[in-house]
Amino acid sequence: MCNLEKHGTTRIDPCLVDEINNIKTKEWIQNYQSIMSCCGHGKYKKSFIVRNRVTRHVFDWFTGIDLTKTGRARKKQPYYKKDSEEFYFIPELMKSFDDA
Repeated sequence: MCNLEKHGTTRIDPCLVDEINNIKTKEWIQNYQSIMSCCGHGKYKKSFIVRNRVTRHVFDWFTGIDLTKTGRARKKQPYYKKDSEEFYFIPELMKSFDDA
């Protein structure tokens, strides 16, 4: 499992830092706020949770799944849950993982 390291104001798995930095263009930074990410640790697909600065919608960048309407999309609720093997995942994204 990756160790979470703080990069700026966002928690990003070290295995995703380069990929996320490539996503973050000047235009991207003006429109979106990164919240957190997880590489999936070989068990789940990667996720990158962001908030649209204008609409305030929270979603996964890679799947496009909107988390705004879920209880975890609120500021104080965690997005990720741990499974029995201590791996993190987002329940709302599991259907997209099964379909891929």
